[in-house]
Amino acid sequence: MASEFGLCPMCGQRIVATVDHYLPQSRFPTLNLTSANLIPVCSDCNRRKLASVPAIAEDQTLHPYFDDLGNERRLMADIAG
Repeated sequence: MASEFGLCPMCGQRIVATVDHYLPQSRFPTLNLTSANLIPVCSDCNRRKLASVPAIAEDQTLHPYFDDLGNERRLMADIAG
């Protein structure tokens, strides 16, 4: 799965340089090579997450390819100049 414009789907700012295991391979070894568990991300996002797993469901990050947010806006801002 290639990311759009080569940008990291987690931060949307840096160039994809690594592949991250959405669910850490150390905790979920049977999903190690499952394509849905492999996400192209930038090095910073990959390092930041490491093998961490959220303790509660509310802390789980959205899967950049399988969670459909539709057209709902989650963040809006006015830029004052």
